[in-house]
Amino acid sequence: MKAGKTPKGTKTKNRIITSAINLIKEKGIENTTLVEVCSVSNVAQGTFYHYFHSINDIINEILKIEGEDLSNYYQEIETDSTAEQLEKLMSFQLDYYERKGKAIVAQLIKNDIVPQSGDSIIENLLPIRPLLTKIIKSGQQSKSIPDSISPEMLSKRLVAVLMLYTIWWIKDTEDLTLKEMISDQLRMEISAILSP
Repeated sequence: MKAGKTPKGTKTKNRIITSAINLIKEKGIENTTLVEVCSVSNVAQGTFYHYFHSINDIINEILKIEGEDLSNYYQEIETDSTAEQLEKLMSFQLDYYERKGKAIVAQLIKNDIVPQSGDSIIENLLPIRPLLTKIIKSGQQSKSIPDSISPEMLSKRLVAVLMLYTIWWIKDTEDLTLKEMISDQLRMEISAILSP
């Protein structure tokens, strides 16, 4: 049985994740120690290692959970118009990043930019681009999106805008929300995709 699959195990694993998120938000990942995570989550170090190998594993688990949440949300909006689906999916991602905070999102991006295996961690665990591609393909089939550009290129374009503004948001010192920084730009990008 995998760690965290019993109700008690799931509760313990989630407590560790929540404690780590709170500590990282408060202190940054560089200043968050395994001992502190264990202390705040009220678990022994052995229990921590039963679920995770490192604090970075918690970051990847957050990304995995986010990917599952995003997939579930997509199923809720699947019958909306193409434009609504694109806007809602991107908005969901922005909200998720804002809830996690700059320190967590920065570490997610850092882990992805310097992957250990050569594969993109974000691409493997977070289905935003495949979901955007699916929405765009559907929009092209229904003729709400012209089919002059490949769905894969259009979804890469939206994800590139999202990543660029996310990096600016992380570095921003004016305390703007990610939505304040990017919403207008995303609307323009989606509008351009719908009627190039």
